[in-house]
Amino acid sequence: MTTPNEARRQRIDELRRKIAEVTGEELISGMMPDCPPELEERFLERVLAFEMIEPTPLFDQLIERGVELPEPRDLSDEQIAEKLHELFGALAQLGVYVTSTDHLDDRALYEILWRDTLRVPEMTDPDDPTLACMIDLIMGFSEQDIATWLSYYASDQDRDAWQADFPDLDLPPKKKRVCDRDRTLPIWQPSAPQAPSED
Repeated sequence: MTTPNEARRQRIDELRRKIAEVTGEELISGMMPDCPPELEERFLERVLAFEMIEPTPLFDQLIERGVELPEPRDLSDEQIAEKLHELFGALAQLGVYVTSTDHLDDRALYEILWRDTLRVPEMTDPDDPTLACMIDLIMGFSEQDIATWLSYYASDQDRDAWQADFPDLDLPPKKKRVCDRDRTLPIWQPSAPQAPSED
C-alpha cells in the first residue's frame, strides 16, 4: 500500500517528467535539500502551469476579455484618455504593467500600444497574482530608447555618469516630461493588482 509520502514523491517525479516533456530540459530544482515535499510539489505545479501557457498577443487577450480597442484615428482626444485608463486597468487584471510613459502624450502613447506593444505575444495568467509581465517602453536599449531615457528620465547624476562613460557621444538635451502619468498607473502587487489612481 502506498503511503501519503510515497504518493507525494511519485507526484513530484511525475511533475518533473511533465516539465521535462514541455520544456525539453531537465528541471534543476533550486529547492533546499531540506525543503518540505509539499512545498516542492506546489512549486513544481506552478512551474508546469507556467510552462503550459501559450504566449498570445496582448491585443488578442484584451479583445477576448471584452476590451474594445478602436484604431487611434477613430477616437477623440478625450476618448483616448478614457481608453488608456480602461486599458491600463485591463492590463493589470492580466498581470501586465506598463511604465516609462511620461514622455508621451495620450494619443502618442495609445498609438504605440495599439500598433506595437499590444501586438507582442506574452505569457499571462490572471489567476496567478505572483506572475507579472513588466513592460518598460524605453527598455528596448535602442539608440532612441537611450536618448529618451537621458532626456526625460535620467537624473543629473545619471547624465553626468553617462557623459563620463561616453565622452565622444553627444548628450541629448534634458526635456520636461510631457505627462505625469506613471505615478497613477497600476503597480504590481504580489497579492492582487492595484487599480489606477483616480486623480
